[in-house]
Amino acid sequence: MTKIALCLMAMLSCFHLFAQDVKKADEAFEQGNFEQALPVYLTLIKKTPQDPILNYKLGVCYIKSKDAQEQIKSLSFLETSKNKINDQTPKRVYYYLGKAYHLQQRFDDAITQFEAFKKNAPATDKFQTESQRAIDVSNYAKTIIAKPLQMPIQNLGKPINTDASEFAPLISADESVLAYTFSSYKENAKEQVFVGKKKNYVWESVAPINFKASQNVGTVGLSPDGQKMFIYIGEANNVGSIYSSKQNVNGWGVPEKLGAEVNSGYMESTASISADESVMYFASDRPGGYGGKDIYKVERQADGTWGKPQNLGDGINTPYDEDAPFIHPDKKTLFFTSTGHNSIGGNDIFKTTFQNNQWVKPENMGYPINTVFNDGYLVVTANGKKAYFSSDRPGGAGKQDIYSIILPDDKKTALTMVKGKILAGTPPIPVEAKIRVVDKETQQFLKYVYNPNPQTGDYLMIFPPGKNYDMIITAEGYLPYLVNINIPNQDYFHELYQEITLKKKIENGKEVGQEITIKSDFDPERDNPNNFQGRDLDLYDMMEDIIESQDSVALNYLLDVIYKNKNIDNKENGVAAKDAVQVTYMYTDDKGQLKPYKVGNETIMTLEKVETDDYSVNSGEIILNKSYTAYFDSKSTQLNARAKQEMKRFADYLKQKPKVGVQILGYASSEGQANANQKLSEDRAKAVYDYFVSQGIDKNKITFKGFGGNASPDPEAAKRQMRRADLKLIELK
Repeated sequence: MTKIALCLMAMLSCFHLFAQDVKKADEAFEQGNFEQALPVYLTLIKKTPQDPILNYKLGVCYIKSKDAQEQIKSLSFLETSKNKINDQTPKRVYYYLGKAYHLQQRFDDAITQFEAFKKNAPATDKFQTESQRAIDVSNYAKTIIAKPLQMPIQNLGKPINTDASEFAPLISADESVLAYTFSSYKENAKEQVFVGKKKNYVWESVAPINFKASQNVGTVGLSPDGQKMFIYIGEANNVGSIYSSKQNVNGWGVPEKLGAEVNSGYMESTASISADESVMYFASDRPGGYGGKDIYKVERQADGTWGKPQNLGDGINTPYDEDAPFIHPDKKTLFFTSTGHNSIGGNDIFKTTFQNNQWVKPENMGYPINTVFNDGYLVVTANGKKAYFSSDRPGGAGKQDIYSIILPDDKKTALTMVKGKILAGTPPIPVEAKIRVVDKETQQFLKYVYNPNPQTGDYLMIFPPGKNYDMIITAEGYLPYLVNINIPNQDYFHELYQEITLKKKIENGKEVGQEITIKSDFDPERDNPNNFQGRDLDLYDMMEDIIESQDSVALNYLLDVIYKNKNIDNKENGVAAKDAVQVTYMYTDDKGQLKPYKVGNETIMTLEKVETDDYSVNSGEIILNKSYTAYFDSKSTQLNARAKQEMKRFADYLKQKPKVGVQILGYASSEGQANANQKLSEDRAKAVYDYFVSQGIDKNKITFKGFGGNASPDPEAAKRQMRRADLKLIELK
């Protein structure tokens, strides 16, 4: 055989193999496997760069990519295809070119192409309906993006975000735990749940959770205390179900599948549960809805099971997809993701509130929270100030990243977050415990039973304002006891930190009683934030506006947030927190018998109630480390209503305790002349002294002194140099 013949055979063989590759690529394209078809088309385009059909196919492959960075590559190919259009070129080139222009925010050009598609494509093309929707979306985008919201968006960066995909974030109410779904998109790789923990205002300790599932596992919901996680586990035939897992001493427990009220055998992959776990919202593509995925809710029944699912109706659900619901702890604000409503492209995040027994018209969260790409899975912190969400917008570390944003302060969040620890023994360590909460007004148990983290002792609860609760706490090896919590009727977000320590009283080797020590921190007026510059920049983004608006409540709240990770006892500095109340109760055999406590038809035997909001107690001993700081405006010696209210409680206590007095230390800032600051600090201390005298307190029980702006017996106070007066209970000799 001649060399020419051999060469021809080799060429024919190569051509045949290449033709087979092209055929496979075309088959993959028709079946929607665009990633498989793309490399073959990229090879071909080098030989015929002006081919309109090949450019069309390449453009479609790119625009169908899961990666936003790849999607924007579609424009040049689709423009070439449209400019070189012939009778063989699919008319859908107009539609996809419109999509490519939309991704570039060239909305007028996009609308022109969508109109061209409607005119040139067959009336039977299913994209005719989609093209009209695309025109509407481009018009929405023109309007919304023209009025951007002034709010900085922060990519969480490393170690949370990587060159893969991180999405569906979940945040605990105190922002100490972040869970999310991780996907590498590698062949045969499965989605996993990762958890990050915050330390010193920085996310770290990122690690996967092994739920031992053979299919995809993703984040769905997180209880406010971070102790229970709801996850999605994939199943065959592109369906999946929602499971729950609880934290225990060994980590996360075996996931338990929710019942048929939630899991229907169709796709249920996102959900959110209310702070008291009484209502769950979830998305499902089950039959009987308004479109693709709809949002439903189920309510917990008296026996603990979930009731019949209720579709939220056509005010929320559209012919498109509604997904990723998140119910705020206020139980009346719902966030969700949708490709319907007035979306500006891809998935957008919407907000609705429950008013007059119905959900109001959903509101697009606006640009730059929403973009022309996919934005979703928004969760909001309990105070309503900050949100986390995921987006595949260009500029991130990977295909999808997690972002945070400070939300506009359009309203105050009137909730109280009660967090703390339950410890036991000597030295105190975490103990297995259970907390049941009774609403004093209704004399009914709240449906949710709180289980502190057995590894850390941490617990967290969220309550509405103006309510009074009894906590029934049972801990292994100790008698049950009652703690009363009176939630103030405030119109802003508040935090209460309460550390409970149990200890058995031993005398002569015999257990003779039980000691309960409660440290409570419920004071919104905190230390000078000047010491914390740079710790949490997004908090300080808020500070300038708050100071300019002279919103003292907001400023006090901001200081609360700065200190939210601080223990009641600052063990690093050896200094007790200035606003901590410590109450120690001693129960003995003859003094602490169990008392009946009746709730509905149930009677529980507990130790006598601990009143944490009262200095005077019928039984027990108060340790004299209660202190309070009264703050003053610049150059002022006038006491505000908050200070008078707190000092009234001091005065009432002093009247009952003849051997207890009060020490008053006045301070001024270091601004101005030292002599003037010294007098101002003395006048502030004297103002507090005068108030106690006006309340009938014996002058001999009161001492006061001013320290100006520089000197102080307390080195921490010297650093703060606040405009304030410190009050401290002292034992009289």
